[in-house]
Amino acid sequence: MKEKVEFKGSVILNPVPVVLITSKNKEGKENVFTVTWTGTSHLI
Repeated sequence: MKEKVEFKGSVILNPVPVVLITSKNKEGKENVFTVTWTGTSHLI
């Protein structure tokens, strides 16, 4: 079993690549939105 690791008073976040989704309706109106998530770092 691995030893417990404690991080005192901090949170480690790792951003991941952003995905942009684009679309256009029949009238030609364009739309774009962002799909993303944030992961946490952990020790192996």
